Amino acid sequence: MAVRACNRRVFLGLLLFMLSSVLAGCSPDNVTAVGLGPDRSPMLQNCGSWFRAVHVTDQGSGRVVWSAAKRSDTSEFGVGEVIVGVLPDKDWVEEAQLSRDPRPAVWRFAIEFRASGPQTIDIADGDIVAGELYVPGKSGHISEKAFRDNVCGYAPPISGRTLVAAVGLFMLLGLAIAMFFIHRRDRSASDPHWVPSD
Repeated sequence: MAVRACNRRVFLGLLLFMLSSVLAGCSPDNVTAVGLGPDRSPMLQNCGSWFRAVHVTDQGSGRVVWSAAKRSDTSEFGVGEVIVGVLPDKDWVEEAQLSRDPRPAVWRFAIEFRASGPQTIDIADGDIVAGELYVPGKSGHISEKAFRDNVCGYAPPISGRTLVAAVGLFMLLGLAIAMFFIHRRDRSASDPHWVPSD
């Protein structure tokens, strides 16, 4: 009986540890990065499904380059990626057609989100590069993987190797405790006068 209760505690502890690791990554921050998509169009990426509208202008002249938004009669959820000139989802409508020429020297992105206030990002055309993302407030460019893992926090809190080692350690500990109680039970069964010392 004691062995079963002990094993149950070890299992529940391991389950709670793994559940807390998963839940820690469920709510990413609302962070936006700018990269280069197909046809050299700027691409906005977000940690969650937050984008509900994107209004793009030439920062110097004020000319509208492109504008699109999610229809108000649809679900509250947005999208996690928008490529300038491409509707990201069937629930989105184009408010201003793409007019990329002449290409802006500085792009201005006015963004509306699902659960927070609007954001405006100004970025020089030369800072929008292929294969890397620019995150306002961070220095330099980062890879898409670094954005997902480090900025958005999608990387697991511990590596797979560490998790395997921790599970192995929990199993060994559980086995050692089980063996202790089995040995104690067997000894008390074979020697009725033996009194365990606690």
